[in-house]
Amino acid sequence: MAIIIDFEKVGETSREVEYAFGEGGRMDRRLTIDKQSHEASPADGTRDKSFSSAYGAILHDRERLGHWPIRGGRQS
Repeated sequence: MAIIIDFEKVGETSREVEYAFGEGGRMDRRLTIDKQSHEASPADGTRDKSFSSAYGAILHDRERLGHWPIRGGRQS
């Protein structure tokens, strides 16, 4: 079964960037990425397929665009 993950940047500092993400248009979860190490932490502590998909999509877009994406999504 495919899932659709959407993400949107909700905050950014010189050290980290925060995104809301979720499935089916409901962006009810958050993750924070360290800008230097690119390590991510889910706000709720749950490292599941939704987290991994959002995190991967954000990093992919970061490399492709050359900056932290404002919003995006992925179907997996």
